[in-house]
Amino acid sequence: MSQKTILRYKNLEILCKPNTINKFREGKLGLDKVLISDEIFKSIQKGNRANVSDLENIFGINNMRECIEIMLQKGEYQVSTEERKEKIAKKRLEVIGYIHRNYVDPKARTAIPISRIESALEEMKAKIDMDTPTDKLLQPILKKLPYLIPMKKQEDVHAILKIPHKFLGQIGGFIKKYCSINSEKYDNYGCIYEITMSIGESDELLSIITKLTQNNYHFDILK
Repeated sequence: MSQKTILRYKNLEILCKPNTINKFREGKLGLDKVLISDEIFKSIQKGNRANVSDLENIFGINNMRECIEIMLQKGEYQVSTEERKEKIAKKRLEVIGYIHRNYVDPKARTAIPISRIESALEEMKAKIDMDTPTDKLLQPILKKLPYLIPMKKQEDVHAILKIPHKFLGQIGGFIKKYCSINSEKYDNYGCIYEITMSIGESDELLSIITKLTQNNYHFDILK
């Protein structure tokens, strides 16, 4: 396996450790954990380094570290086998998560289990390309999937959620993540939210809230 990755941006190059660039872009690694050399080259193969004039012409600045960060965010590189697998796995989870949150079993009117979606994708041999936007990947999948799984685009859940004061600090962020908050008001009990979300999102949110509050909350679906 190659012990280095060359990243290219316009006509410049930098030398990086393998399997680190994508992690840097996701905020999982700092700059010093990515670079083999903190220099910018016009040609790594020839050992031809970029000068101040080269940096100013391309970036409008000559601070080496800032230029390298721009290159890492915008440059292109040959993805390793490990990174390719990680990206495909992440994209696959995005596809499965969307279906789980937005489609239901029409008879049971419940979210389709993730394991069932995974099995159906395997059966239909769904192609997951790491560079294709998730919404485009979903188009052919959603045309074929109903032949394998009874499914229906779900209507949103409108509900009242009541959380005691002592849990608001722990739970407030999750509510904002999973719901659209239509209104909120406070009383002696805590906060009363009127919320809108998908059935799949309600399953995930209520699982979190149940765990954090030890089932000390109220959730009522509005008719």
